[in-house]
Amino acid sequence: APTYRASFADADGGVLLVRELDPIVAVTSHPAGGVTVASGGVRLRRAGEVVASERVATDAEAFWDWFTGEVLPAVARTLDTEAAPLLAEIAVVASLSEPDDVLPIDHETDSVLEVLHEEVYFGVLEAFERACGGAAPRSLGVGRVLPFFQGAPGAPLRARVTVRESGSDRLGVRTRDGGWTLAPRCGARVLVCAVHGRGALPTGIELEVVGEADEVGAALRRLRWSAAQPDAPWPPGVAVRLANGPAGGADRVGDRAPSAGAFQLRPAAASPPPPEPLPDRPLHPHEVVRFARAWGARHGAARVATPRETALGQPLVVIEVTDPERAAPSRARAAAWRPTLLVSARQHANEATSTQAVLRWLDVWLRDPTLHRRANLVLHPLENPDGARLHAACCVLAPNHMHHAARYTAFGADLQANPRVRGEVIAESLMRHDAARRWRPIAHLNDHGYPAHVWIRSLSGFVPRGFGDWAMPTGHLTILTTHASDERAADELRERLAAAAGIALRTDAGAHALTQAQVARSARYQDAPAARATLRSGLPFWLGHRPQATGDDAPQPIVRDGPDRRSPLHALAPLVTLITEVPDETVDGEAWHRCVRAHERVDDAVARSLLGWLAG
Repeated sequence: APTYRASFADADGGVLLVRELDPIVAVTSHPAGGVTVASGGVRLRRAGEVVASERVATDAEAFWDWFTGEVLPAVARTLDTEAAPLLAEIAVVASLSEPDDVLPIDHETDSVLEVLHEEVYFGVLEAFERACGGAAPRSLGVGRVLPFFQGAPGAPLRARVTVRESGSDRLGVRTRDGGWTLAPRCGARVLVCAVHGRGALPTGIELEVVGEADEVGAALRRLRWSAAQPDAPWPPGVAVRLANGPAGGADRVGDRAPSAGAFQLRPAAASPPPPEPLPDRPLHPHEVVRFARAWGARHGAARVATPRETALGQPLVVIEVTDPERAAPSRARAAAWRPTLLVSARQHANEATSTQAVLRWLDVWLRDPTLHRRANLVLHPLENPDGARLHAACCVLAPNHMHHAARYTAFGADLQANPRVRGEVIAESLMRHDAARRWRPIAHLNDHGYPAHVWIRSLSGFVPRGFGDWAMPTGHLTILTTHASDERAADELRERLAAAAGIALRTDAGAHALTQAQVARSARYQDAPAARATLRSGLPFWLGHRPQATGDDAPQPIVRDGPDRRSPLHALAPLVTLITEVPDETVDGEAWHRCVRAHERVDDAVARSLLGWLAG
C-alpha cells in the first residue's frame, strides 16, 4: 500500500525521528481509468500491529461513484449531439460531511467541497466530449453546469441532479397552430433573502422580486406558473415565499401548490449612485452597468451603451472613449484619425479582479489628456455577465473556492471560440466582432486570472486535464503576442512592451516578491512547469509571434446572411495582444488589491509604450 515517510533531522543532518503514514486507499471510478485516493476506514491495532482493517467510503467517494457511474452515463445517452448547446442545464445540489479548511499559507485550502465542484464541472465537459466522439473544441456548447456543494458535518449525504434539455431555456408559449411565441424579456431581479434549514436540505426559501411594478408582476406570474408544473424546480416539501420588495406583499408556494393570494405591487426604490471607491469584491452585472453609466455621466468623452443581451437577458456593456476636443462625426472617422485600443475584462467570469482594474484604468485614461487625445479606447468591462451571475451565486456558499463552473457563458462554451446556438453566434462573441469591424483596434488588452492556490482534481488524477500550466500559482504572468507580418519589427516591439510591463510590475514590491516566491515554489514542486515561460527579473513572461491566429483560439469567420449578399466577416487580428494573468481566484483583502493594481499597471504601461512606439 502507499506509504508516506517523514524524517526529521537536526542542523548537522542527524536523524532525530522517522514516522510513517500508511493510509487506507481506494480506486475511484473514472471513465478514463481508476485513480487511487486516500479513503476512510477503521483499523484495529494490537501491540502496535494492525490486526484488522476495513474501508469505509467517504461522502465524496460515494457521491463521485454515483455521479460517474449512474448520472453521467444516463445523461450522455440522451444527448442530441447535433444540438447546440447539448443541454440547457445540469444542476447538482449536494450536502455532505466533508472538510472545507483554509490553510495558513497564502490562499491554500484543504477543501473536498471545492474538489467536488471542479470534478463535477470538468467531469461533465469530459463526459460530453466522449459522447460527441472525442476531444471537442472550446466552441462546443455543453450548456450550464451548476455545482452547488455545502458542508453538513455529521449529517448524511444528500444529492440531487436536475437536467433540462436543450431548448427548454426558450421562455414562451405554444400557440394553437403549433407555433412558438417567445416571451418578452423581464427586467425584474429575483434575490435570495434567506434559506431556512441549511443543516441538510432546506425547509424554506425566501425570494424577493425587485423592479418596476409591471416587471415585478410578470416575474411573479412566471414563478407561480412554474411552481404549478409537474417538473417544477421547487424541491418537494420546501416552502417558497415570494415578496416584491421590503414594502410589498408576499406570497407562498409550498409543495408545488401556488397560493392564489394577491400581491401588493410597488415600484422599487431608485438605485443609489455607485459607491466610491470600487468595492474589493466581484461586481454583479447590475453593478457594472451602474458604474459604467456613472463614468459616462462624469466624463463627456465616454459613450456608454448596451447594444446586445446575453442568453439570460443580461446587458453587455461597451464604453467608447474618443478625443472630446476633436469629436469625429462617425466611428469610422474616429478610427481613421487615431489608433484604437480594445480592452476586455472577465471573459472568464470567475477571474473577477479584471473588471475593477479596467474601470480604474478608464478613470486614469479619462483624466490624462496625453492618452485620450492620442488614441481611442473601447472597453468591455464585463464580457461574460451570465457567468458573473453564477459566480455570485457560488460565492454565497463558498467565497474561497475557484468556481470554474462560472468560467464560460450560459451555453457552456468560451466566447472567444465563437460558439453558435441555433445557428447564431452568441452575443458575447459578437461584441468583439463589433469592435473589430467598427474600430479596427491596433491592440487588444485582455485581463485574466487563475487560481490563487493549488488546483487539484483528486478524484480524477489531481492535475486538471489541459490546465497543467495553471496547477500551481506562479504570481503575475504577462502574455504578449505580436501579429505583424514583419517578424523583425514584431520582435523589437514585443521586447519594448515586455520591458514596460516588467518595470510596471517591479514597481509594486508586493507583487514582485509574491511572484518570485511562487515561481520558486512551482519550480520545486510542480512536475512539469510551463516550459514556455521566460523569467525576467523573477517575473514570468510568455512571449510569442503569430502572424495569423490558428486553432481553437483563432477568430472564426462569421457568415451573415442577407437578402442580397453572403459574405464572411472576420475578427481582424490586432498588431498586439496582451493578456495579464493574476492569481485572483479566491483572494480578498490586500491580495485582491494587488491583483487589481497588477492588471491596471501593466495595461497602462503597455498602452503608453505602444503609443510612444507608434508616434516615434
